[in-house]
Amino acid sequence: MQKNNHQQTQSAKVGDKETQILAAIRQKQTELKAGGCEIDELADHEKHILIGDLNQDGINDFIYGYALINNCGGQATSTNYAVFLNKNNQYVLDSIYHAGLSEFNALELDKIIQNGVIIGRAFGNDEKYLYRDKDFIKVIDPNQKLNTSLAKAIKIEKSPFSIQITQALPLFTQQNVECGGFFDDDQPEKRVLVDRYILSFTQDEVALLGVTKLTSQDIVDVEDKRLVAGMTTQQVRDLFQTGSQIEVVQREKKLPDDSDDFSVRDYDSYLRVYKEQSDDAYLFYFKNNKLIAIQYFIPC
Repeated sequence: MQKNNHQQTQSAKVGDKETQILAAIRQKQTELKAGGCEIDELADHEKHILIGDLNQDGINDFIYGYALINNCGGQATSTNYAVFLNKNNQYVLDSIYHAGLSEFNALELDKIIQNGVIIGRAFGNDEKYLYRDKDFIKVIDPNQKLNTSLAKAIKIEKSPFSIQITQALPLFTQQNVECGGFFDDDQPEKRVLVDRYILSFTQDEVALLGVTKLTSQDIVDVEDKRLVAGMTTQQVRDLFQTGSQIEVVQREKKLPDDSDDFSVRDYDSYLRVYKEQSDDAYLFYFKNNKLIAIQYFIPC
């Protein structure tokens, strides 16, 4: 009899917690549908709710995934994830992550496991994330290399930065980059800094225009040459020796755009390699004769 009472008590606790979660969601309906028309509502037992300790304080939090109907009377939905943290035994809405249009499957979160790790997928690829500073941070294997190509346009969904770009697309404005645009003049483009990577993108394509701080994880292809952190000035020169105009510039000769957000500031010198039959140039930055950064320079 005592065992049955214990089971009933445990069930009641679970039920109370579910009730508390659903109440927290209903209480924040206005905030959850901000920027759209209405939530594509599901029955309580069908709601996409992930429970786990996100901030490692020993108390379970939860993530509520839902589809937001963007325009009243329309059918297009975007996928949102609302993060509720447990503070003083109350679920508090901490942030809402906009994962982009649902049809693109930009980000799908499945469950929260030990150490606050979130299991999910991005564009069909299995990924792991941590919730930090109101964002989902991809857990990167320290031994995994990131192979990118400089100044090469590719489809957004094939880019390793597809999640960040898809998240920025709703904020995309139909304006050209004022000076030094990478894409054709008739295509509006946006330039952003994602972690250490300078990206320029249109509605469909993205190009890597620089890495402001190379690490051992980075492999950057420039035309048919492969570059990694730590290469010497001479090693880089040797790669571009044939048919290229090369100029070595010391630190005191600053680039015209040294003051913008995408600039590399902590370097001794840079190697300017002009692209054939173009005023565009590849810039390779060195400190203590070691390659530390790469950029693609487009003059106005």
